[in-house]
Amino acid sequence: MNDSSVRRLCESALYAGLITAFGSCFYYIIGFCVSAAQGGDTGQFFENCLAGSFFAFMLFWVFFWDVLGMFECLNEKRPDAAGKEGTVSQESQQQKFTGHLDWYAETGSEGVLWTFEKDGFAGWASLHVLGNGDQLTVFNEDGSVRWQGVIDLEYETGCQPPPRCQQAVFGMWVFGNQRGFAIEDWAEMFIGSDLVSTKSKQKLTGELIPAKAPQDQELGEE
Repeated sequence: MNDSSVRRLCESALYAGLITAFGSCFYYIIGFCVSAAQGGDTGQFFENCLAGSFFAFMLFWVFFWDVLGMFECLNEKRPDAAGKEGTVSQESQQQKFTGHLDWYAETGSEGVLWTFEKDGFAGWASLHVLGNGDQLTVFNEDGSVRWQGVIDLEYETGCQPPPRCQQAVFGMWVFGNQRGFAIEDWAEMFIGSDLVSTKSKQKLTGELIPAKAPQDQELGEE
């Protein structure tokens, strides 16, 4: 028996339960009216009607939730439904953004954060602070790939001695350096266009596949 056959059987059983419950109530109401018209013991009949109606209602209620549970089980076991959910989840995790590399700092941040500005977004929605697990591709001005890889930040290279004990490059305090990079080379991709010594003033473009959905990321989260 396939899912559609089971579903039709469940629907038929549900309709039958509804008809039985409402039919019982209707029968008790008619019986009460007839008993009252014939001068019978309406009090006892009324009590029987209430008990019978309550019993029929409880049967219907239990039966209804049983059938509803069967529907939910069928939906969970449908392979096409599971496949669609898996596809949506995978697509959301692999969402790709185009944009450009940039840096961000504000009062209280105590240093520069490496960021990616997403195209097509405005304000804070465009800002993505790079963190471990993000997949980043950086392009040169001619469109060739300058670097491609997974973000893996370390916090030792360029670290200054006490009391600050923080990374610094180009006269700025920063947070994180891509493992395996000279900190100057890594920082130059993000702040190179703002340096006086740099000829090009264009931001490097790139593509980003976040490790986390945008709503899960907190500003400055490592």
